[in-house]
Amino acid sequence: MQKIIYLDNAATMPMNKKTVEKSAVFLETDFFNPSAGYSGGANISKQIAKVRESILKRLSDSGNLIFTGSATEANNYIISAGHKNKRGDIIISKGEHPSIMATATASGANIKYVGLKNDGTVDEAELLKLVDSNTALVSIFHTSNETGAVNDIGRLAQKVKKINPNAVFCSDGVQTFCKYEYKLGADIDLYSISAHKIGGAKGIGGLYIKKGLNLKPLLYGGGQEGGLRSGTENVYGIMSFGYAIENFENGKQSLRNHFVQMLEKQRKESVEKGKPFEYTINGNSDWIVSISFEGLKGEIIQRILGQKGIYVGRGSACSSKIGGNKTLEAMKIPKKLVDGSIRISFGPQNSIEEVTVTAKELADTVCQLRQTD
Repeated sequence: MQKIIYLDNAATMPMNKKTVEKSAVFLETDFFNPSAGYSGGANISKQIAKVRESILKRLSDSGNLIFTGSATEANNYIISAGHKNKRGDIIISKGEHPSIMATATASGANIKYVGLKNDGTVDEAELLKLVDSNTALVSIFHTSNETGAVNDIGRLAQKVKKINPNAVFCSDGVQTFCKYEYKLGADIDLYSISAHKIGGAKGIGGLYIKKGLNLKPLLYGGGQEGGLRSGTENVYGIMSFGYAIENFENGKQSLRNHFVQMLEKQRKESVEKGKPFEYTINGNSDWIVSISFEGLKGEIIQRILGQKGIYVGRGSACSSKIGGNKTLEAMKIPKKLVDGSIRISFGPQNSIEEVTVTAKELADTVCQLRQTD
């Protein structure tokens, strides 16, 4: 069987073996309903509380966390609950995840869009010009799932609140949580996270809610999750989230740097051999590399690499049915480079050797395609 090199970790990350083994207990023996009145249920409820506490400690010194079915659900809740009484404007960046974009559009509110700078971060000056007394909600991604560009959301939130203290400031933190050490400041009201992006199970996400922020329930019923999201908890998913945090290895910047160095080495060798290729890196991140090859098609590069057992992305997996790449377009990257873009994203399970092989195979693929132009 062909060995797979998986480098699409921004789409989803494989579960660590220890996470799988520890989480399985909650499908087999500790399967009880957390709301049950006997000791088995009470014990599960305590276990969930521990995971909730461990996540909150990473995010903030106060506030609340509710577990959701996904980060998409959390982002939908951000817009629907954060945009109180359906009044006022919503401001979002042009680099937001589709779950923010689509929900804002469906809300019926007046939407103001903030552009991106060439490095993929939000245009701060443009953002602040859009904020006024009628601004109800501002949603700015923390780390881009397309380019890995990181916004200083603490500073942005502070400046937004200075103009309008009543505006709700939200952020999609899916590609940041655990990958970067970060504490949410007092001006961040809502923040979404996801388990499967750090090696937990799919189907479990979370929403941080600032202390004192009153939201209408997302789901009514038995009163779980502080009455905000009723329904029996996904115990397996929640516990996998906790174990994934424990097992997540930080400090993998060397993989990104090594990949860029190896690809540049391959580029120089291609020039010496008379088969030159060029590339453009979009954004700057420890975990994600968005890279474009002018005149080529990203989907073709992706397919050929896949045939070699190397899996890379084209961009947000949740945008694959929509088409195009709104983030790269918002960065004013020429269409010929957008069309020729792929996304390589790293995980703790990846090795230096895998990255070296990928750089070489990518270079060979591009050179081959250049020759057949």
